[in-house]
Amino acid sequence: MARTYEWSVKQIKKADNEDFTGAIIGTQWKLIGTDDDGQFGQFDGATPFKLEHINPDDYTPYEELTEEIVVEWIKNVASSSNNPTYWQHIDEVITKDIYTKRNNIKLVPIESLPWSTASYDYVMPTGSMIPPI
Repeated sequence: MARTYEWSVKQIKKADNEDFTGAIIGTQWKLIGTDDDGQFGQFDGATPFKLEHINPDDYTPYEELTEEIVVEWIKNVASSSNNPTYWQHIDEVITKDIYTKRNNIKLVPIESLPWSTASYDYVMPTGSMIPPI
């Protein structure tokens, strides 16, 4: 089954130094993968960028940035040969999310279990947990 992907930037972190103003040093983003049948899954990620790795010849001023430019930076990191399993991890998380939705899988909190009382308060035991020698 084919899957389409939609990237979006949720937040950026910027910094200034003597060479650059508004240099992007971090992003928070999401990727939604949608299968042919319309079922989708989501991956939320964060990608840092090091100020010292900015190429002055390829620098885009903050005011000229677009979401497409920043997404391309993120995609380059996600598909980098320096970390070949990162994209696999991203796609596995999306696949698991789709599977969970498709099969209506839900986590049931302890207070909702059939044998639970209306509320559940965990009480930490007192005293030493290690028996004396």
